[in-house]
Amino acid sequence: MLGKFFSGLAQSGSWCCFDEFNRIDVEVLSVVAMQIHTIKTAKDAQSLRFMFEGRDIKLNPTCGYFITMNPTYAGRVELPDNLKYLFRPVAMMVPDYPLIAEIMLFSEGFTSAKSLSQKIVNLYQLASKQLSQQDHYDFGMRAIKSVLVMAGHGRRQVLQKDHLGIKEITEADEAFILIHSLRDANMPKFLAEDVPLFESVLEDLFPGVTPPDQDYGALEKAISMSVRDLSFQHWPHQIDKVKQLYNQIMVRHGVMLVGPTGGGKTSVRNILQKALVILPMIHPHTNVAGPTGSATGSETDREPTTTRRQTVFIASRGKKGHVETFIINPKCVKLGELYGETDPNTFEWSDGLIANATRRFCKDLSSPVPILDLEGGEGGGAKTNTLVVPANAGRPGSSMTDVSATSHTTYGTAKSGSTSQMGTELETAPPSALGHNQGQPEESKEEGGAVTDWRWLVLDGPVDTLWV
Repeated sequence: MLGKFFSGLAQSGSWCCFDEFNRIDVEVLSVVAMQIHTIKTAKDAQSLRFMFEGRDIKLNPTCGYFITMNPTYAGRVELPDNLKYLFRPVAMMVPDYPLIAEIMLFSEGFTSAKSLSQKIVNLYQLASKQLSQQDHYDFGMRAIKSVLVMAGHGRRQVLQKDHLGIKEITEADEAFILIHSLRDANMPKFLAEDVPLFESVLEDLFPGVTPPDQDYGALEKAISMSVRDLSFQHWPHQIDKVKQLYNQIMVRHGVMLVGPTGGGKTSVRNILQKALVILPMIHPHTNVAGPTGSATGSETDREPTTTRRQTVFIASRGKKGHVETFIINPKCVKLGELYGETDPNTFEWSDGLIANATRRFCKDLSSPVPILDLEGGEGGGAKTNTLVVPANAGRPGSSMTDVSATSHTTYGTAKSGSTSQMGTELETAPPSALGHNQGQPEESKEEGGAVTDWRWLVLDGPVDTLWV
């Protein structure tokens, strides 16, 4: 296949860049070195035609080939000497992490970006040295970028809560948002013994800063209802894991749930799956109780009155969320059947299971579809569950939704108008209470760009580095 590729490259005069070139096996690299050497020799001799793998082909002298590589990364190999000398090395300097983080924070609207960016970089440098060495730990630029994206998402959520748009976010508020983002991005992947170390480093970099607890509001209510409807026990640690998974799928392209068999991976996914169906129906509603105090005597004799505000969650009868899932065990099929493959004789491409599911999801999202109410899904007990979501899934203002799975699903109607295990009153709102949504198009009913239509592609099976 590479021979045909280089043959076309030499005849068309095109340029090609091979990214992460040193991830190819050494045996394949040796063959590539011979092919590139043949083309280079013909170009040096300024030949019009040359022999390439037993065929006489023409040579377009404008053809070029480039490679990129990360020599120090895990899983990379050293290039053979007969391949190294065919390329002219161009060394890249180490990126300026604080400057990159500062610019990204400024673009997200943070006014104290300069000081916060330095703290983020220091935190990751200290964490990489003090925490245990694990294969899934990453404290590089990719991890920093994900935190910055999450922080920007959190800042927009704070602004969206202020409907009048007059709230000013102070430097203290920005520090709170960043601390929450750092915890949300890192805590789910840390081992238990590394959590106290990370917290201590965080306290050293943000001395005296204690952010308030995050207000998950309707999400907590939806999770509680989902736990009840699935007949699970209300376990606080499991609820925390559901919140962590929700935070991850809102800002990441893909999420991997790793743990032993029976560790609760599928349960966490099913709880969140059902909660996302219920979530769009739940709206906070503040009840203002009557004034308390003395109601007798003159105006000047009355005692000071106070007003009690009680927040209840109103469940509307409007549009529910929709989560469609496609669940597959990647170990039960070949790589070609999973991703797709090209016929070596006819060079025709045939889609694999993942490609078919992705095409169908994209087609469903680009055309009007009836909304189905997802009750729950069943996943096999496996060592890893992987949720693959689209690039801009869950980002504010985005029309894309998350990609993830569909099979073994049961559709029905979610229950409402009852009391959850948290003991919070859930009322069914009368039409007058929901009048602000009446008569509006469906698109405008998604407040703040919230995602209500989800597509999940779940790879449910033991970890295999081949398909991961």
